[in-house]
Amino acid sequence: MMRKIPVSIVGVRNLFSSLIQGIFSEGKGLLHKNLAGYKFSDIEIVSAIDIDSRKVGKNLSKAIFAEPNVALKFNLDIFKI
Repeated sequence: MMRKIPVSIVGVRNLFSSLIQGIFSEGKGLLHKNLAGYKFSDIEIVSAIDIDSRKVGKNLSKAIFAEPNVALKFNLDIFKI
C-alpha cells in the first residue's frame, strides 16, 4: 500500500480549484489516472492558505469558487466536503 501524498497550498486560485475538483472526481476525464502507481485519491490536502478576504475562513469547497476565481466548475459534488 502506498502512502498518501500530503499537499499544502499557498493561494487558493484557479489552478488549485481545478486540482481539488480533479482529486474529488478521481481524475474523471483524464487520459492517465495514475502516475508511478499513485492515484488522485492518494493526494491529501493538509492545508490551504490565502489572504483574500473572500476566501479566508471559508470551507475549502466554497473558497475554491470564490471570486476572483473563474475556473470551470466540473465537479459540483465538491460541495459535499
